[in-house]
Order: sequence, then C-alpha cells, then structure tokens
Amino acid sequence: MVEMREEGDRLRVCGDLTFETVAAIARKERRWKEQSPTVDLGAVSACDSAGLALLIDWRRRARREGVELVYRNVPDRLLKLARISEVDSLLA
Repeated sequence: MVEMREEGDRLRVCGDLTFETVAAIARKERRWKEQSPTVDLGAVSACDSAGLALLIDWRRRARREGVELVYRNVPDRLLKLARISEVDSLLA
C-alpha cells in the first residue's frame, strides 16, 4: 500500500512504491504549480523500477509546468536502483 500526504510545505509518500502500488497514485493528476515542489520519500518502505519510473515521470511533468521538483530523504535502495539505471541525477 502507498499513500501521499500533504504535510505543510511538502508532499510525503508513505509505503511501498512498487509495481503493485504505483498505478493507484499515478492516476492522480498532480499540479505541481499549485503544490509544494518538495517530495519527501523518507517513509517509503520498498521500491522497484515501477516506483522509480513514477518519480521520473513526476519530475518530467513538473518541469513541463515550470517547476523544479525536489526529492528529499530518498531511500538508499531507491538511490542504488537509480544508479544502476543511470538516472540517479534525476533524484538528486
């Protein structure tokens, strides 16, 4: 299970960012101009390539809206997956 919470000036993602869970939050349209461009990933408990793809897509969509999305507290496992996939700069 995964959920997103607005917490003050940031969006907090909690739970698993996996193939089984990302579809539920990927369907929710995000308007980054209307929300904080900071996403806190500190409560992500598991992740896989589907979760990484979601985060890359969020960054792409935010840039299209003129917003530079910032990821905070990225779990080590997700960083390792991004390095292997040579997209770690997108999470920095």
